[in-house]
Amino acid sequence: MIDPENITKFDRTPLELEEFFLFGMFVCGKNAHVQAKKLEELRIYMNVKRSWKAKIRGRDDLYHALYACRVGQYGRLCEAMWFWKHKTRWDLATCTVEDLMDIPGVGPKTSRFFLLHSRPNQKLAVLDTHVLAWLRDRHSYSIPTSTPGKRKYAELEKTFLYDCETLGKTPAELDLEIWTEYSGMRGLEIERGQR
Repeated sequence: MIDPENITKFDRTPLELEEFFLFGMFVCGKNAHVQAKKLEELRIYMNVKRSWKAKIRGRDDLYHALYACRVGQYGRLCEAMWFWKHKTRWDLATCTVEDLMDIPGVGPKTSRFFLLHSRPNQKLAVLDTHVLAWLRDRHSYSIPTSTPGKRKYAELEKTFLYDCETLGKTPAELDLEIWTEYSGMRGLEIERGQR
């Protein structure tokens, strides 16, 4: 099962890479701990032992499995998983950001998240709400609250990577550090009724 607290792992097996890739899609806009459990429920429901890809068959069966495990985002996840199984020829161990972004429902955040935390020496930024909030707190210029378009994403990615160098951290280390700090703060704010 995916552990959101210890997400960076560079020696994943092919099955672990598949699971981590799916986790990246599942967690989009959702709580990481909840979605890790949902993905594990789906693995058990679909009886995945050697390969997730091998267990994905028809769209209807996949949709039913997603619904049975109450993962949410059924249409997006069903289409993305089906496309990944039937339309991609590349390997998760060697694919690029662009390869991943060809999958419907996989954008710059998910593709970079997967590569950043599954391969060493990646110079990428996962501009999720936590990293964007951190950038807003650190810099004086305007930072959006949600994932920006391509041009702004590239600009903010450069800023994040510069900050990594300045702080002496890898992008994966800083990303996890920010997520740990800001997801906890956000949880407290929500608990107290703040937004």
